[in-house]
Amino acid sequence: MMEADFGLTSAELEELNSIIQSFHEIESVMIFGSRAKGTYKPGSDVDMVISGDKLDHSVVTRLSNLLNEETTFPYFFDILDLNTIKSEEMLAHIAQHGRKIELNK
Repeated sequence: MMEADFGLTSAELEELNSIIQSFHEIESVMIFGSRAKGTYKPGSDVDMVISGDKLDHSVVTRLSNLLNEETTFPYFFDILDLNTIKSEEMLAHIAQHGRKIELNK
């Protein structure tokens, strides 16, 4: 069960979890940015970082397309692969403010 709500309803969190679980390459997921800090507005995007040993760009693209094009979520999902982030500032922000989503795998 997910404890953090990130401004999403429980039904949205369940759907998000179900979608993420369908990608066996994804080992962990963190929400960062305004939704993790609690400073989001109703239309704020959902900043998400995923990680896993078998991730590649196609997984990020497929997940992004699925969440942004094939669901009814009223938010844009900005998805990053943790292994491809080069910015030390971004990595520090994620480490400080990121909140892990517990996956029901």
